Amino acid sequence: MSQPFELPPLFESYLQKRLLVAGHSLKEPEKLAHAIRKLSNLFLKGEELGDYWKDSDHRAAYISYFSVLNFLRARAVFEESRRRGFLESTKVLADWGCGVGAATWAFLAESRGAESLPQVQGYDQSSAALSEYKEWLNLFEIKSKVEQLALRDLSKANADTVVMSYILNEVDQWPAIPDFIHRLVIIEPSTHQAGRRLLKWREELLASGQWYAWAPCTHQRDCPLLIQSGKDWCHHRIHWNKPDWFYEIEKYLPMKNETLTLTYLLLAREKPKQNLEGLARVVGDEQEEKGKTRQMVCRGPGREFLSWLHRDQISLKLKRGDLIEIGDTDPKGNELRVLLSENIRKVKV
Repeated sequence: MSQPFELPPLFESYLQKRLLVAGHSLKEPEKLAHAIRKLSNLFLKGEELGDYWKDSDHRAAYISYFSVLNFLRARAVFEESRRRGFLESTKVLADWGCGVGAATWAFLAESRGAESLPQVQGYDQSSAALSEYKEWLNLFEIKSKVEQLALRDLSKANADTVVMSYILNEVDQWPAIPDFIHRLVIIEPSTHQAGRRLLKWREELLASGQWYAWAPCTHQRDCPLLIQSGKDWCHHRIHWNKPDWFYEIEKYLPMKNETLTLTYLLLAREKPKQNLEGLARVVGDEQEEKGKTRQMVCRGPGREFLSWLHRDQISLKLKRGDLIEIGDTDPKGNELRVLLSENIRKVKV
């Protein structure tokens, strides 16, 4: 997850077409930013919003801002799934709680060049959201089955793979997973509450003996961030190339998005094709301390940090999400003291 991500080439023109229908335009970034702030404030209050897709300002805000960021997050997850061969056996992929289809776009963008693709389906409880989803399908010339169903209706899915992007954080009780669903792509906000809740669900599913973690985990054992810490959670950071029109909108927004964070899990009923045991995932940013730098990694149930002394002039330049092979280190409690930069090697598998 280290390369910068970008929006599809035609996205700006498609977005402008849909914004004009909602009474907005990319040529009026201040007006659009006002709508984004209004919807963002409603999300932050955590109040019951009803079907906000029916409000033209809310719809414009969502497709020009929230869906853009969610597409990029989902693109990073589908890139990882491609590297793992996670979806190779998928015949039907359901985007559950699809909204306008950010996860659908991301899957298709990451699947360009594939010889064959699974059937894609879109489900949402909002008829207004599904109408917008259909409009984007037409713009991208995508064919997809579309149906109005709520999260609790997951047993009605006719799919072997289900994507749930930013919907589990909106419900109190997560759904039971039907036996016919073999793969799950879960993308959640990178918050403490959502992240730790997802780690607990991972623990429950793996403990059932029916599920295996494919990513970001490199192992099937206890999560160290869950069992050895009451505050840590697993989240990742991606970089992206902002288009000019997004910069123009952000001029009028208090929030900036130089990088994006997310929490995710790829889970399947079959074991991973690639054995990543022994490899570590970088799950933390660099932390500068007196005389040294630390960075959290995960490769098993132990909570571990790589560390290196400033006097040794070591520079690893690791990013969240990187897979690494750890060579010789000098253990210091929960730290793995790095003595030579070449003992830490990035791995692409």
